[in-house]
Amino acid sequence: MIMNWTIFKNPRSAKSNFDRLQTNPFGKPLFQKLRPEIGRILAAVPDPDQALNHFERMAQAVINQTSFYHFLSAYPHFLEILLTLFGHSNYLADIMIRHPEYFYWLVTSGINQIEFDPDSFYREFNTMSGQYTSTEKKVELLKRLKRREILRIGTLDIMGWSNFQTTVRNLSDLADAIVETVLTLHSAEFNKKFGTVTEDFSIIGLGKLGGRELNYSSDIDIIFVYSEEGVGTRLDTKKAFTTHEYFNQLAEKIVHTLSTFSNGEALYRVDTRLRPDGASGPLARSFASYLHYYELRGQLWERQMLIKARPVAGNLPFGHAYLNALQAFVYPKTFFKSPLEEIGEIKRTIEEKLAGQQTDQVNIKLRHGGIRDIEFSIQALQLMNGGIFSDIRESNSLKAIENLHYRKLLTDSEAVDLKEAYIFFRKIEHHLQLENWRQTHLLPTDSKKLIILTRKMGFQNRRDFRKAVHLHTKKVGKIYNSIMGETVPPQADDFSEEILLSEKLTPAVKSHFIELGFKKAEQSHQAIQKLLKGSRQKPLTPAAGHSFQSLFPKLLKEVQRQPSADQALLQFSNAAGAYGSPQNLYNLMNENPKFLSLLAQICGRAPLFARSFGLFPEFLSILTNVENLHLPFAKTSFKTDFSQRMESTNAKDWFNQLLRLKNFHFVRIGVRFEAGLVSPEQAFREL
Repeated sequence: MIMNWTIFKNPRSAKSNFDRLQTNPFGKPLFQKLRPEIGRILAAVPDPDQALNHFERMAQAVINQTSFYHFLSAYPHFLEILLTLFGHSNYLADIMIRHPEYFYWLVTSGINQIEFDPDSFYREFNTMSGQYTSTEKKVELLKRLKRREILRIGTLDIMGWSNFQTTVRNLSDLADAIVETVLTLHSAEFNKKFGTVTEDFSIIGLGKLGGRELNYSSDIDIIFVYSEEGVGTRLDTKKAFTTHEYFNQLAEKIVHTLSTFSNGEALYRVDTRLRPDGASGPLARSFASYLHYYELRGQLWERQMLIKARPVAGNLPFGHAYLNALQAFVYPKTFFKSPLEEIGEIKRTIEEKLAGQQTDQVNIKLRHGGIRDIEFSIQALQLMNGGIFSDIRESNSLKAIENLHYRKLLTDSEAVDLKEAYIFFRKIEHHLQLENWRQTHLLPTDSKKLIILTRKMGFQNRRDFRKAVHLHTKKVGKIYNSIMGETVPPQADDFSEEILLSEKLTPAVKSHFIELGFKKAEQSHQAIQKLLKGSRQKPLTPAAGHSFQSLFPKLLKEVQRQPSADQALLQFSNAAGAYGSPQNLYNLMNENPKFLSLLAQICGRAPLFARSFGLFPEFLSILTNVENLHLPFAKTSFKTDFSQRMESTNAKDWFNQLLRLKNFHFVRIGVRFEAGLVSPEQAFREL
């Protein structure tokens, strides 16, 4: 079989990898037998280049390369598992290459265990940790076991052998087991120093950990509660101590062990700021102290938080008793202020922060119609009705949707839409986070990375993927608005790719223009096609078109803000078309969002000045250096500019040069005024 090198972004590098894979004279014949199967599998994975790179690294990492090739030849379906993982996740590949023995464990026994087994995990840790005396060594062992479990869970997920619910439950149960193990380690240490305390102690998981719906690379939110205040005498120093001191020191030790980086990683990032009084409050409180705080000072966001609370380690029956005692606070019969109003305020605060970040990436968690809106919709209904129906007091989002639907608080279609959107967005999160083990919720803007993500999600092209994202956000947004009584205008991100890539003005694209506030859809569609492809007289290069594709979502947002989006887009198209190198202009605006924003503002609000950019493209230099716009007009600089122009032109052309310079400064003063840098009075003086 001849290798199809076109599947690779970098065929030269791929050929080099294949050459290195067969340098071993003993392994070469076996590898030659594997080549056809390798080529077939690589053609089907989301990122063939990445998969082949990791496979070459793996072949160098194994103890015996010939035996490795022989094993893969004997069991070709194991080769498919290996290359599929390598084509999906750098992180899982790094685990495998760092521990080649995990591969053999994975394919011979690991993948046969669909559900995480905490008892088996504890037994293995206890057996293996017996060889170590220091807690530090035992924690490093715990990290290795965690890596191996993540590899198993990720493999089952990527290969489609476990569904979303099983995946997040396994990730959460693994976190429970690790927190419990760390608690056990430090409790043994504390017993030697303090003696055995009789008070109960529980660690409460919040957020996604509490809901048993943890991400791959996720913080764990936890709080600590003990049963009652007491005193004792230390075994080591014979000094008195309080249980408050004991459990706060224990909690501090647990957080430190879980979150401290060593050998490049931590067990988990730990967030304890959701406790009463936040970072300034004690890590651990007594049962009575928590009740007192929530009764007197508890806020709505803390009710939301406690909806998802679940005991994850320590004395679990005590933890459940603690949470049961808080049910009257979480689900009161009446509210002094509507939960819908308060949740809406929290949501608006989040959106304001998101808008201030000035990023063009789509945030599937925080955007309107994203994961947070699903969670807020569920929690709003739970808070409003949980005092009546105890079965909707559920920490898991998908189970809560089912129970809300059972109680007729969600319609059939709403329940289906929320469930499907939640799973869809969370799967995107998983693929994003498995790539490099980063906690991210942002869709990539780079077209190559977006194509790879599209393939991981099972779509053939970006357009279909974008449509699916838009459809889910639209449905979720509609449900959220109906629950909260809010309306949100359509977002440019919802339609940008479909508008850009549609050569003809289809009815669907026309409706998108209308939804975004355009009134002259045909005119605006033509302007976009001109910006993308140029004109017959001045066609644009593919590179220029690619630059515009990156710019377009940002441009669409900017013109959407103007009084007339159609006028802004038309004037923008004319100005860009007159510029000597549209590609350079697009690149400049991609790098300088202030330039783009100001040009769109001028095109939308000051057509006289905008037309001058089409007639005199060099006038765009007024905008390219936004920082210098604050400088006022000065007669001396005008005279200097005129003198310099006369030195380089025919003396008889003095009038045209003077007129051009006068128009330049006329436009510059107008731009300063439109940008809010000068008052009307100052602009009149400069004119």
